[in-house]
Amino acid sequence: MKNRSILIVTALLMAVSCSNDEIMHLQQGAPIEFRAVMNRQTKATPFTAVNLTSFNVTAWDDEDDSYYYEQVDYTRGDDGSYTSDMDYYWPVTGSLVFYAYSPKASAGNGITRISEKSFSVTPTANVDDQVDLIFAKNSGSKAINYGTGVELNFRHTMADIHIHVKNTENKADFNVTGWKIVGADGTAVFTFNDTVTNTNTSAQNAANTFDRDMWSDNDDDYSVSYVKTFTTGRDINASTTNGQALDGSAILIPQLSTKATGYSGSAPSDNPLNGAYIAIQYEATDASTSSVMVPAGTWGCWPVTFDWKPGYRYNYTIDLADFGYKETGEDELDPVYFDHTVINFVELSVDPWQPDNDEEASLDVTLPGGVHALRFRTVNPSDVNTLKITDVNNYSHNSVDVEYSKDEGQTWTALTTNTSISFGAGTDLYIRGKYARLGSSSHFSFGFNDVPVSCDGDVVWALKDYSAPSIQDINDTSFPQLFLNCRCLVSAPSLNATRLSDACYEQMFKGCTNLVTPPSVLPATTLKAYCYSQMFEGCTSLASAPVIKADTVGIMSCNLMFSNCSSLTSAPELNAMVLGESGYSYMFNHCTGLTDVPDVLPATVLADGCYNNMFCYCTSLKTAPAIMADVMASDCCSGMFSNCSSLETLPVMNATTLASSCYYMMFSGCTGLTDLSSFQIGTASTVMAYNSCSNMLKDCDNLVKAPQLPSLTMAEGCYFHMFDGCDNLKEGPSVLPATTLSRGCYSYMFNNCPALERSVPMSATTVDEYSCLYMYTSCTGMKQAAEMPAMNLAESCYEGMFYMCSGLETPPSILPATTLTSSCYASMFDGCSSLQSAPVLPATTLASGCYSRMFKGCGSLEAAPVLPARHLVARCYTEMFRDCSNLNYVKALFEDESLIYQEGSSWYVYTDNWLYGADLNSGTFVRIYKDDESKYPPSQVTDGDCTYFTTSYIPSTWTILTATE
Repeated sequence: MKNRSILIVTALLMAVSCSNDEIMHLQQGAPIEFRAVMNRQTKATPFTAVNLTSFNVTAWDDEDDSYYYEQVDYTRGDDGSYTSDMDYYWPVTGSLVFYAYSPKASAGNGITRISEKSFSVTPTANVDDQVDLIFAKNSGSKAINYGTGVELNFRHTMADIHIHVKNTENKADFNVTGWKIVGADGTAVFTFNDTVTNTNTSAQNAANTFDRDMWSDNDDDYSVSYVKTFTTGRDINASTTNGQALDGSAILIPQLSTKATGYSGSAPSDNPLNGAYIAIQYEATDASTSSVMVPAGTWGCWPVTFDWKPGYRYNYTIDLADFGYKETGEDELDPVYFDHTVINFVELSVDPWQPDNDEEASLDVTLPGGVHALRFRTVNPSDVNTLKITDVNNYSHNSVDVEYSKDEGQTWTALTTNTSISFGAGTDLYIRGKYARLGSSSHFSFGFNDVPVSCDGDVVWALKDYSAPSIQDINDTSFPQLFLNCRCLVSAPSLNATRLSDACYEQMFKGCTNLVTPPSVLPATTLKAYCYSQMFEGCTSLASAPVIKADTVGIMSCNLMFSNCSSLTSAPELNAMVLGESGYSYMFNHCTGLTDVPDVLPATVLADGCYNNMFCYCTSLKTAPAIMADVMASDCCSGMFSNCSSLETLPVMNATTLASSCYYMMFSGCTGLTDLSSFQIGTASTVMAYNSCSNMLKDCDNLVKAPQLPSLTMAEGCYFHMFDGCDNLKEGPSVLPATTLSRGCYSYMFNNCPALERSVPMSATTVDEYSCLYMYTSCTGMKQAAEMPAMNLAESCYEGMFYMCSGLETPPSILPATTLTSSCYASMFDGCSSLQSAPVLPATTLASGCYSRMFKGCGSLEAAPVLPARHLVARCYTEMFRDCSNLNYVKALFEDESLIYQEGSSWYVYTDNWLYGADLNSGTFVRIYKDDESKYPPSQVTDGDCTYFTTSYIPSTWTILTATE
């Protein structure tokens, strides 16, 4: 790199293309750094904005005609930021061309990098290990992009293949155990075409994918097979008429193949037919008699032409009703089952560009001449209302965009901003537009909120281009806040668009307090960022929700979507498998009437904050949906059911790998939970994470028995404040089995649990700093503490553990560690006024503050444990027995020359106030030396101009005895 003046550029990753192309920014301000909260990359799953973990960038310097830097990896860190090992900066002059791709080439993923824009790809035979190659290119310069950044719009180079099955007849039941794609091209080279311009701008149509011509035809014999089999078969009976997705998907090379028409004796064994086909492995039994018609393990074949383009998802739905063709034979294709000679072939759909054509979608209002419109009608035919376009920012609305008609489309008049149009008394109002700029600053409002109004038609068809039939693509049009606070609206128009834009419906019906009938269905399968955010927030009369067809959810797509819909009783099914950051966050917040929710949330891969506070304050909810993910993401379920006061049990939670704060406050305030002793959070193999279960069951006031916590692998703060404020909790988990504790993992775990009867037995032999800090604070009903076997201690590990446990009578019999750490037992039994005995303290090596305030306020304690340490350290015994008003026996074997030590310019006493409050009684102090009184200081020590009082050493009212040991 030239030694030229440089300026700093920051690269901020905003999103990565999925089925719609989202944008990644390189933006000035600091060394190149990528920031986004994303989940892990999953196998055989296309890249999205939420699962990109790393990418590789090469920069070309146009001025030097050379690489500015080459093959630089940017990797996601634990904090969600993306950084490279070395910082790179803008050159002051010239421009850079950026080429970026992911995942990085390796033998394991079948990708070989040929150059910055050319890659040889061989998809792995195991479909679960296949990866999605994405690519982006753009240019930028300091002069142009210093303040605005450079966009990197990643696009898929490959095709995503999914297999579905159905059964349209009632003759046979099928148990499906696998699928395979046969006759595919297995190796090709992708080379980006530099003549393609503006490939990476946010204004481009999302459907503008790469061309298949960028893939070379390697003249393969198209004989490669990709197989997926299942451990547990899938039952497909006659009721499965709509198609059921099978496990797995394939990410393969875009290609055009020829379907099989017969058998080929010369074909290799893995492609016994003479062309391309899809095969399903199954067993078929008679639906009436259950007798076997086709034995298990049979492969039925369905020939199909593979016409795959880059960046498309292809869904193949196979009808099993006629069993398919045999995989081996002679000449013509033979049916698997002899009674069936007519074969039902494959149905093909392309996601997400093909419209759903969902039969549940509401009807459109179409006027003569094919014109689409919105129709406004007063519910009571005799009522009159007015409608206008309100401009909250005093923006002069373009009157050409929107027109109205009151004669069923015979004549149209421009509707200008803030002009009220009356309708009703038998006359309907029709609104149409072309690329109408409505939403946010300009939206509909009504003159009379007490006059109910219905709206029919489809928003996109009527306002994007009223003359275009069945528009499915919002593209660069959006309608946020279109009906904001329209309190008279009782029924909503349809929203039939299947391809959405960012924030397109955000706050669309927010504050429509009388809205009863929403759109019947929201058919889009891929949701963009914020597209449904706050869409129905505050619709307090809404009793039912639209069907939501999304299988891919973007960043905050459904955030607060139904928040404060207090009349909503049933939530829609949520079948998305790909989730974006905070995708469902606060979705049903304060839906106090909600009782019916989906049985399951099927996504197996979560995104940061995806379910955050999703059902919080749903006070009527008794059961919760199962959460099927096996790996959590940061904050993914935090507050998810907080303050659901009627919730009676915990949902299924399958995760074995947790993430930071994933369950934070998940069930806090769920006062309907009582006995969870048969439930366990995780398994022995569950890997905890930072704060993963912190505050999870906080303030569950009626919880009597806690769930089991079998995990053996702790993480910092993982159970922090977990049961804090559970006033009626009597039984904790039966055991805490982890043998090695992490920093703060049990800190404040049972804080303020006054009904807890005993502490939980611990298996820990090694404890980290603060691991049990104030663990049982104010557990005033606890009488007995379990044994604590740890020998390896860390700073403040047990500090304040039983603080203010005023009912505690019996401590652990021994605290076995012989070498202590700073403040390890500080304030451990402080305020335990009923404590009658002390644990054995065998430690001979002390540390700063190790016993400070350990038994402070233990007014029932009469005898101190023997203190065998010969040498003292700073603050080791400070206030150790302060206010132990009944203490009458201490045996301490220290032999230091003086009890005074210096820190900086100040002097202190090792035993500072250690027996303060015990000096009112007579007692016995046992020391080790018989003769040398000089070993012990007088009642005060003078050093220069300062005097230090040591009256706290041995009370003057006590008898001093000398022991040899």
